[in-house]
Amino acid sequence: MGLDMYLTKRKYIWSDERSKLKITGLKEKIDGSKVKELAFDAGYWRKANAIHKWFEDNCAGDDWHGGDVYVSKKDMQTLLNLCKEVVAKAKVVKGKVQNNSTLTPDGWQPIMEDGEYIENAEEIAKILPTTDGFFFGSTDYDQWYLKDIKDTIEILEKAIADPDSGEYYYSASW
Repeated sequence: MGLDMYLTKRKYIWSDERSKLKITGLKEKIDGSKVKELAFDAGYWRKANAIHKWFEDNCAGDDWHGGDVYVSKKDMQTLLNLCKEVVAKAKVVKGKVQNNSTLTPDGWQPIMEDGEYIENAEEIAKILPTTDGFFFGSTDYDQWYLKDIKDTIEILEKAIADPDSGEYYYSASW
């Protein structure tokens, strides 16, 4: 269980294109003339709760519960700029970071290991803050937070540069 997050590109198939659509390689035969839309995986994150929070705050409505929400290229560019700002401003230092926790007779205790954390976490939190939630993962500003940010940069740069038509949607489940 955990926060699974998806960016999906959807391409509408116009009626005059449907008759030309041939889908092969599947167990089940699909009549291309009946296909109205194609969906493509454009990105996947796991427990990248800061990215989830941004989509929730900026693209979804107040009553959103994880279903598909439209994301414009302008939205993607805004998030991309914020991620690049985080990477540029983060002061990464070596130290102990939490990697999970273990149950002891005294309760849950963090498992600490050598790693990297963001020394100026308060400044970074003003740009792209983490959020907690049921199985949302760590809210620490560390090497894993930074990996989520860098993964997001890669995902969004590809989506923004995509010359093919289509619309993008964010969804999440937890």
